[in-house]
Parts: sequence; structure tokens; C-alpha cells
Amino acid sequence: MNQKLKKYAFLVILVGISAAFFISCAGADGKNGVAGTSVINTCTTDCHSMTSATGIKILEAQAQYEFSVHRNGIEEEGTDALYANSSSCVKCHTHDGFINHNPNVAGYTAATTPDWDAAPIGCFTCHSPHVNGDFTLRVANGTSFTVGASNTGTYNKTTGSLCASCHQARTAFSSTLPSTGKSFNANPHHGPQADMLLGLGGATWATDPAVTANAISYSNSNHATNTGAGCPQCHMTLPSAISLWPSSTSSFSFGPDIGGHSFNIRGETHGAGKVNPTGCNVTNCHASTYVYAESIPVYSSTSAAYGYIQKGGQILAKGTWYKDMATLLTKLANPNAGCAGMFSQAFTALGGSIDVEVGQYTYWFNGAYVTENSNCTIRAFWMPATTVTDTNRVNLAKSAWNWMYVKNEDKSMGAHNTKFAMELLYDSCRALAVAKGSSADVDCGATRP
Repeated sequence: MNQKLKKYAFLVILVGISAAFFISCAGADGKNGVAGTSVINTCTTDCHSMTSATGIKILEAQAQYEFSVHRNGIEEEGTDALYANSSSCVKCHTHDGFINHNPNVAGYTAATTPDWDAAPIGCFTCHSPHVNGDFTLRVANGTSFTVGASNTGTYNKTTGSLCASCHQARTAFSSTLPSTGKSFNANPHHGPQADMLLGLGGATWATDPAVTANAISYSNSNHATNTGAGCPQCHMTLPSAISLWPSSTSSFSFGPDIGGHSFNIRGETHGAGKVNPTGCNVTNCHASTYVYAESIPVYSSTSAAYGYIQKGGQILAKGTWYKDMATLLTKLANPNAGCAGMFSQAFTALGGSIDVEVGQYTYWFNGAYVTENSNCTIRAFWMPATTVTDTNRVNLAKSAWNWMYVKNEDKSMGAHNTKFAMELLYDSCRALAVAKGSSADVDCGATRP
């Protein structure tokens, strides 16, 4: 039995047990909802019914959640043990920690001791239906709060406040660098999507690293300024039958691994990868201009120019920004040459080193699975001697931070804030060119994105 079938079977058994347990439960009417109608009437006729509209939606949400990273990255793989034992991590990585210690949840208290018996995050982490009588969020949509390690930004989207309360960088770049041979902790906290969305958290320069007389500044994509472009808009909008690119003309069913509480934009339907652009095609965003003809089907080989666009991957991208992003990433870490890109050259030239892993990538192509050595993960940066000029050491460190931030931690390939991400990578490339003594215009291009 494959993994999907196992999950479906588990859900059916779970629902059956729940139905049997609650068959004699008939509680009082729940709290009135926004529309003034009773949201939760009784246990058996509403939430715990397999035929009511609310019960079916709960089943759908449960099935979708089985495919989410929130579930599989913490609960299934058992990686919550460390977080459950750390007072600084419980507020986002455990259920108990979130509702008791997250400052954006009403009634929180500062986390001073670990929640030793903390449960993994799940439905009731975000919702409290037995108390509220509905499925409103513990951190209401539209809640504004400061974001960023230095509290320099404000999350003011109309949706996604609960997401952004955890998906933050939390740590800022520091120019205080380690001594010779020490590993540089070159990344912000995992999951810094709110920072990236708002154009925060990067290791920036005031002037062009290659031409210090030229002042530079950083800009943002529309996602940063559009208050309607919150996390759920793209990650939770359910796909329609005709919107699952590239099959844009035929009607077909879709699995629970795309949209909704899976939080996935990409998934698999009928054995083929699909991208869900439903949340993009709305008023004040891309509307009907985000057409399938402007999407980029990627079936080309992993050439030196586009090493981070994998063969066979479904890419939803308007214009050429995705190729431009892949080009920058490839210049920096070149997966097609054993990660011998700008990072390797610059660190080696100054007596430092990088710890890399050339990973395999498996994809479905022309009716078969194909595996290639076509990815490069930089795991650590080892700083050169302190005798190297401070400018070059700081340039190495800033570039390393930006790589880890954009490529390894944000994980959107620039989609969250394309302009900001590309400017960080371009400036990092020019800084590395200076460090290794080459021409930044030749290595990185003379025009800033």
C-alpha cells in the first residue's frame, strides 16, 4: 500500500471511530458566527458528521494537512523533540508552546520553561472551535505586528497574520566574524518567509561591492506592498479543475496535496506534477493576465546557465525572472561542476573553504523517473584567516548569509519577493568577484536586476 493510500485509510478509520464516539453526544448550540447563524449546532449533526457541510470541510482539511510540511516535517519525522525541550523554540514548533507562549496569541506568557509534554502542531494549534464555536484563527487575519530580527518591519496584510507570527528570520546578520578556520553561522532562522515578503533580513550593502563610489538601494516586488497578498492567498486557495497548469483545458479531479491545508502550491494529480495558480488569478493581483502561455514548462537539460531549473519540473513563472534567478544561483554555486561556483572560488582564493553536498534530483520525464546529480547544497562556510582584509571577510560573510537566506531558508526561488531576492544575490556575486580578484561585470553582469 503506497503512502497516499495509507494516509487515506488512516483517515477513514479515524473518522469512523470519531463518529462512533460522538454518536450520543448532543451539545448545546455553539457560538453564533459572523453571519449570525449557528456554526456548531451539535456534535453529531455538524463537525462530527460525515454528511454535513462543516463535517465534510473538516475531512477535507484533515486530508490536506496530511500532505503539509507542518505535519510531515515535525510530527511524522519526529523532529519536534528538540523544539519541545527548548524554551526559545516551543512557541512555534509545538502546539502547547504556540497557544501559551506566542506573543501574538491572546493570553500568552513569556516562555521561561520548556513544555516537556508538548504536542505537535495540528488543527487546534491554529483554531479553537470548542471555545469559540467557530473556526476563526487564534491570531486573527489583519493583526499587525513587527517583523524582523531588529523589529524594523510591520506585517499588515489582510490575511496570513497567524503564518507570519512564526515564519520570521528572528536572527540578523552580524559583521562580527569568527576567527580562522571557524564555521560561520551564515543563515537566519529557518522559515523566514515573512521577512522576505517584506524585504527584510538580507545582508545588504550601502554601495556597490565592486564600485564603492556607486550608492545602491534595495527594492521590493508587488507582493511586499500589496496588503491583499498574504500567505493564504497563494498557499491555501483551492485549485479549480481548469486552473491546474499545464492541463488547462481538460477537467479532472485533484488530490488533497494541492492547496487548502496542505499549504502546497505544487503537487501531483494523476501521476503528473501540477502547479496551482488559482490564488494568483484574482483582482488586484495577476487577474486574468496570468495566463498559461506565460508559464514556463521546464523540460530542458540542466545546463550551466540554468542549473537550478530542474528538468521535468513544473514551473509557474510570468516572464523570465525564474530563469534569471536560476542563472544567479548557478553562478554562485554551479551544481553542474561539483559546486565549483563563485563561492568555492572566492573562499578558496582567500584561504577559506565551503562544505558542500552535490545532491541527486529525481524527476518524472517522458514516462519514466530519471535521476541526475544536479543540485548543490552549501552546508557551511569556513572563514579564512583574520589577516585577510576585513572588507573581503565581510563580503564573504554577507554573500554566504544571502545565499542561505534566499536559496536554503526562504525556499520560494524568489517568488515571495523577486526584486529583493535577486538584488541580494547579484550584489553577493559582485562581492565574491572582488574577493577572488576577478571582474564583477564579467562574472555577474554589469546590470543590476
